[in-house]
Amino acid sequence: MRGKFTGSKEDGGKGLTDAGSALIVTVLILTVLCLIAGTLLSRTASKQSGPFQAASWHEAGSAAEAGVEIALNALRRSISEGSSAWDGWTTSSSSSPTPTPTATASPSATPTATPFAKKYITESELLSHEGEGNNTVRAIVEINIPTGTGSLNPPSIATNQYAYLVRSTGLAEVPVAARRLSQNKADLALRKLNLFRDFRSGNSVGDKPQVSRVIEAIVVPVAPFPAAIASREMIEIKSGSGMIVDSYDPKQNPYKYDASKPLNDNTNVGAHRSNGNIVTNAKKKNNEDVIRLENVKVYGLAAKGSGKVNVHSNASISGQVIDGFYREMKPVQSPRNNAGYTPIQSSPALSALDRPAKATYNIVAGEPGGTPKYYKFSKIHLHDAEIMKIKKATSGLSGGIAEVWVTGDVVIHKGGRIEVEDGANVVFYFEKNLTLEEKDASKPALLNNATYSTGAGFVDPGAAQFYGVVPNKDKKHVKIKTNMAGLIYAPDHEFEVKLKSGRHIYGALSGRKFEVTGNTQIHYDENMSALGRPYDYTLESWQEDWFDPNVRTLTAGP
Repeated sequence: MRGKFTGSKEDGGKGLTDAGSALIVTVLILTVLCLIAGTLLSRTASKQSGPFQAASWHEAGSAAEAGVEIALNALRRSISEGSSAWDGWTTSSSSSPTPTPTATASPSATPTATPFAKKYITESELLSHEGEGNNTVRAIVEINIPTGTGSLNPPSIATNQYAYLVRSTGLAEVPVAARRLSQNKADLALRKLNLFRDFRSGNSVGDKPQVSRVIEAIVVPVAPFPAAIASREMIEIKSGSGMIVDSYDPKQNPYKYDASKPLNDNTNVGAHRSNGNIVTNAKKKNNEDVIRLENVKVYGLAAKGSGKVNVHSNASISGQVIDGFYREMKPVQSPRNNAGYTPIQSSPALSALDRPAKATYNIVAGEPGGTPKYYKFSKIHLHDAEIMKIKKATSGLSGGIAEVWVTGDVVIHKGGRIEVEDGANVVFYFEKNLTLEEKDASKPALLNNATYSTGAGFVDPGAAQFYGVVPNKDKKHVKIKTNMAGLIYAPDHEFEVKLKSGRHIYGALSGRKFEVTGNTQIHYDENMSALGRPYDYTLESWQEDWFDPNVRTLTAGP
């Protein structure tokens, strides 16, 4: 049987028309389906790139944070390791080597601005990992010391108290699969992908699109004298009479202690102030003493880790009692760890300055703004008419420093004396015990003649600084039985302070444990809160820099 041809003349070609219409409809349906599929694929690809972009953005932030930690660690290491702490860093051509964070001259001295700029670029393996998405993360870290009027470090700031500006840029590549832009405008505004050019610098990123995030941090040194008495353990002020702990501000008053003057009267010369704080890290159960006070007036606050502040009869605290206090008191690094500590050739032939036959031995300070002059002794032991005199620089200029490293005991008693000439500054590092004991009121163990340039010639405690260096775990002591103006930081030494009536300590004391008796009066020089050799660095502020030159405009203020 023959098949019937549907497109015959008899049906007027209707079959062909139906077939053509079906083809058009099919093509249209396929086109619509393709458009829908393409749209879905496009949206899916965009959604898929979002998590990869977000991951790169977070990793760039982590890299920036890691860069700040790298800078902070380098600054901390520079205290004990000097220039070797900067291995791997580059220094700009306009910079000089890192300023050595040593104890410097008086805060009234005019600092010499030290240009300083260092840069560190991490390896790509800073935060390496396997898997999908980005696996190349690095940081570019820059450290600077802004100086000058209106900057972080105005001219009044001593060089050893300079704050550092750290700028850390974290970079993470955007993987190939994630280079499609998000359709969410807020997402784009947040992450600011650098697909072609870096939006901050305008430089091309080549064939490696990336995400960059910048964190700016300010790092400041931690000074060793935050209070009149700072202790790691117990503070006992007891068994005496008429004892006082208070403060004064030599910048406001040409200070000469006068207990009869009204408290905190800045217009009254000699009036004492109420920042004579005593603080301890000690932590004990609530019924156990960490601070014990008898027959003493503390014009300031008492702070402790935890435990009891036991205020007995005839004792008082003018300020608050604070719980939860902690201030890390790191050990002082020995000059043994400072490769640059080379005693000058004029040091005595004998290694110890031990009873030098009623002689005066002169220690000459370095030039102001320059390297200190270094001296080293195995022991210093001075009796009647035996004097170690710290003199100004050879040029006669004021502000120079002498550093004296003693590997054994420092014993000044029975009329012996350390004498500091006005305009000179001395820093002692002692590895064993320190004893400062007067023979009588006319023969103090420490005679500090250095004065502030302002303040009617009042003595500058910062010109005589003592640091306890402990190369082993043996118990060490600091004994003070003399009128003195100076600073002592010995966090591993136990302090015994006993002054006779009419004697005073001007400055600040930091140690492991304190027993204060007799008629002791301690007056905290408020300038000392920012003086002394930094023993640590800490973050003062931390913020992310969102700067986008395309959207931020600077407008003049009203």
